[in-house]
Amino acid sequence: MDLLAGKPGVVQPEPEPGDPMGSEKSLMFLGFLSRFALWLTGVLLVRALFFTVTGANTVAEGVEPIFLGMVSDIPYIVGAFVIALLLIWPPIVTLFL
Repeated sequence: MDLLAGKPGVVQPEPEPGDPMGSEKSLMFLGFLSRFALWLTGVLLVRALFFTVTGANTVAEGVEPIFLGMVSDIPYIVGAFVIALLLIWPPIVTLFL
């Protein structure tokens, strides 16, 4: 639904040949947003691995665990990283839709 259609003085440009339309445009936007998710999960993964290598995320009595920095969180962070990586490339997404 075009909110500006029919308003006086509003001229809609003609779409260029080859411009994405409909669901293709939505998939491209999903891929764009997935890049941010990829960066976020990448930083969380490096952070969790750093805490693991330095031993800062060991379980100790009376100490709160590090949020998304424990060894048990790494598989979930890697899973989110892989999903974001797959969503960046639209041909992979179209296989599942």
